[in-house]
Amino acid sequence: MTTISYPAKGTGGFPIDKWTEVFEGENGILNDYDGTSCALTRIDAGEIARISPGQVRVGGYVLQVTANHDLTVSTTAATYYIWACYDPALNVGTVASAAGPCTLGISSGAPSTSGGKVYTLLYQIVRSAAQALTAATVREFRLWQGPTLHIPGASTIPSELLTDPITWPTGAGPYPIGTQLAWGSRQRYTLIKSTSGLKFEADGGGWKNFSPALTLATGWTNKVREKYKLLPGNKVAIDIEVDKSGSTITANSGGNLSPDVDITTNWPSSLLPAADRYVHVHRPGVITYWGRIDVGTTRFVLTHLQMPSEDVTSGTTIRIQGEYHLD
Repeated sequence: MTTISYPAKGTGGFPIDKWTEVFEGENGILNDYDGTSCALTRIDAGEIARISPGQVRVGGYVLQVTANHDLTVSTTAATYYIWACYDPALNVGTVASAAGPCTLGISSGAPSTSGGKVYTLLYQIVRSAAQALTAATVREFRLWQGPTLHIPGASTIPSELLTDPITWPTGAGPYPIGTQLAWGSRQRYTLIKSTSGLKFEADGGGWKNFSPALTLATGWTNKVREKYKLLPGNKVAIDIEVDKSGSTITANSGGNLSPDVDITTNWPSSLLPAADRYVHVHRPGVITYWGRIDVGTTRFVLTHLQMPSEDVTSGTTIRIQGEYHLD
């Protein structure tokens, strides 16, 4: 037996038929301190989808995967759902399961909700005919839950909590992925998995570093700032500062550059708009230029100088500041 399940909270006088009604909105992965809970490994031999140990809340209960749990994926072309399920029929009378009322399973297409079944979806596997399981498309739906911590707005957030990876002082953690850190009414952070461990990521309005970092094209150097922040209305604000090196950029008639001049050789896919977007570029306090987030080449390019006479010479500092819509 690789799974067991039990009530997510103390009984508190709740009858069985009230658990889902009261607690079903709290579904998700619990107590994951390293991002590995219920991880999926696909194995071609035997057509196995292996789910690693972890805890999942579903329908007011906790399904605990106590060891690697193997599910068999059919070779038929379909979209397969991997889920944790609370089944009321396993919770009453002589059919009550010794493992509890929750199961970990797989279905071809969306699972049935008949009989009051409640699901927490973990993955979808989109498989084509005769396709190796490891070549199939995986869509991840794992959601994490954690407590909410509050720091009074008048306090300073301890620097240890904002490092990457986070360094928990003795007695101040650890906390699971999904933990919310609320700093008064100013800012909220979420504990997430980073490339180096766990870190608190500022939600919404905070400025963040580009990830992956921007790579400068030939002729640019000294990248001293590369920040962005998400804005309401599906918009992004950016603030980037670099220096020109090498040869001079000279505009033709009307200030147009032809061809455009690459400033970066990449742009994060999560910040790519639906179509090309133009943003102000300027020599701080002096002259405004224009640049473009180019969707086709996924990079930022300089497109216009204000006047043909305003060349960009080596050593010139430029700053890219502006907002654009993602949609």
